[in-house]
Amino acid sequence: MIAPANLAACYGFTESEVLALAKRHNQPIEELKLWYDGYNIGNTESIYNPYSVMRAIKCGTCRSYWTSTSAYDSVNTYIQMNFDGLKDDIIRMLSGERVYVDTTEFLNDMRIVRSKNDVFTVLIHLGYLAYDGDTQECYIPNKEVADEMNNAIKATSWTLLAESIQNSRALLYATIAGKEQTVAQAIDQIKRKAYPSKIAEYTGEILLVGINYDKDTKQHTCRIEKFIK
Repeated sequence: MIAPANLAACYGFTESEVLALAKRHNQPIEELKLWYDGYNIGNTESIYNPYSVMRAIKCGTCRSYWTSTSAYDSVNTYIQMNFDGLKDDIIRMLSGERVYVDTTEFLNDMRIVRSKNDVFTVLIHLGYLAYDGDTQECYIPNKEVADEMNNAIKATSWTLLAESIQNSRALLYATIAGKEQTVAQAIDQIKRKAYPSKIAEYTGEILLVGINYDKDTKQHTCRIEKFIK
C-alpha cells in the first residue's frame, strides 16, 4: 500500500476497469466513485476498493460493505489506543484534511503498535486510510471509509467526539437541504448546549458559524465567532 513498485494496479480495480464494469452492469460510475474510489497507490491511476465494488454491483446498491471484513474488527482496537494527537488528526481527516504520517517507524507487525504513526500506518495497510507518497500524508479516501470510521469511533469510548461529529453533520445536511430555520439557530444552540466543551481535548481552533434568513427582507446574514476556551 505504501511502496507497491510495479504491483500497484493489482491492489484494486483501476478507473478504467470500474468504468467497464459500470457500463456492463448499468451502474452509475459517479456513485461508485463517491463510495469506493480515492486510493492513490504508487504511480498508477486511481484505485477502487475491489471487494466493495463487486458487492455493490452484485447487490445493485452502493453502501458500506466493510462490516463483513476482518479489517473492521481490528480497527477499533487501534483507534482505542488513543495515542497523543490521534483524536485531533482523525477529526481533521473526517473534515477532509490530510495528515502527515511517518511510515518508516512501523515494524511491519500489526501486533506491535507503539505510536500514532504506527496506528496510521496500520490503517493504511487495512485500507481505512489512503496514502500520498509524494507528500507523506494520509487521508480518508471515500464515503464508505468515512462512514465506517465514524462507526468505529462510536464503538470506542470516544462518545463525546462521536456526538460532536453527528451534530456537525446534521447541521451541514440542514444547510445543504436549505432548512433555514434549523441553520439560523446554530450560534444560539451551539452556546446553549455547550458543544465546544464536548471536544475540550481538541487543541485546534474552533469557529462558531451561524447563518440567518430574514423572511421580510429576503436576505441571508452570517455570523462567525472564534471560540475562546
